[in-house]
Amino acid sequence: MKKIGIILLLLIGAVSSCEVILEFPEEREKSVLVLNAIVDTDSTFSAFVSRSLPSDSVYPGNLFYGYDDILYGDMSLSGLYEDFNMKKHAIQDVKVLFQVNNGSSEIMYYDSLLMKYRCDYVPREGDKVNIWCENQSYEIISAETLVPQKQKIEVLNVEKIYSESPDCECTDTIIRIDLNITDPGNEKNYYRLKIRSASGFYEDLVSDNKTSNGYQVIYKNRYRINDYYTSTDPLFYDEYLYKGDGVWPAHFSTIFDDRLIDGKSYSFTVEIREVLGNYMDSAGNTYQHNNPYLYIELVSITEDMYKYMKSMMKYRISEGDPYAELSKVYTNIEGGFGILGASSSTDIYFPLF
Repeated sequence: MKKIGIILLLLIGAVSSCEVILEFPEEREKSVLVLNAIVDTDSTFSAFVSRSLPSDSVYPGNLFYGYDDILYGDMSLSGLYEDFNMKKHAIQDVKVLFQVNNGSSEIMYYDSLLMKYRCDYVPREGDKVNIWCENQSYEIISAETLVPQKQKIEVLNVEKIYSESPDCECTDTIIRIDLNITDPGNEKNYYRLKIRSASGFYEDLVSDNKTSNGYQVIYKNRYRINDYYTSTDPLFYDEYLYKGDGVWPAHFSTIFDDRLIDGKSYSFTVEIREVLGNYMDSAGNTYQHNNPYLYIELVSITEDMYKYMKSMMKYRISEGDPYAELSKVYTNIEGGFGILGASSSTDIYFPLF
């Protein structure tokens, strides 16, 4: 019994002697520049430059202000969220230079309205683009990308199927679309498939101009859109997306590579719900449906952009989950954080009437 007591005392002493007080440095980690830019053949080149925060050096997911729409549609974030974060972190006094195909370097100008650095350069497929950002308070950052070739996508068939709608802004019709992608062989290709169902609608807007009868009512034609689609094809399966994000279900990703379709002409099916629109005639009568259409876009993206998007999706679903290992967000910016990606697109406009 005495031996057991002595052993217990020794164990307690050993455990208590292992206690160590860790001292954390008071100095915060130095911020670095963050660059977010997409070299896209459909628009002039622009870049958003901000600064990092100390915690961002480990998990820089919240640095990509204004770029969440890269993942989930073309609609920008709510004005309040985007405007607050962009104004808080945007840096205006950075010297931003870019170079195309090893030519002479050019300076980008700062657009205070968009809070981005801009230029007149319109990218082309096959262009090699380099960019540098310089500021006396930060280390120089740089990145390089190559604009990919766009690939072929075709609509094989479109049919409408009845399905009761849970959303008052959508109809009771699901649009089933058979598509075909032609992927070139013996090379790695990366894609994002964007599909939009849209329809025009009139919205009553009350202006600030008073009339004899009160405030003036203005009718403005807008478009109601739906970017959410589904598919059971293995092309869209991602084993790492263990839970859903917003309307997107678990294990579903609109971003994919060509491992299943390399060198093939590949057909698959997607479904998207039709959007409820309306139109107004000259007499002020309102009717349902107003030029409904499908917009289908196959975006060819760089490997860096593919890795960024995939890591951002994993980061979004793991953030705030106490049981998940928080995922790092991929970056290809030398000396800083962010992404320089490139893309080219093949798009199809398909009227539904």
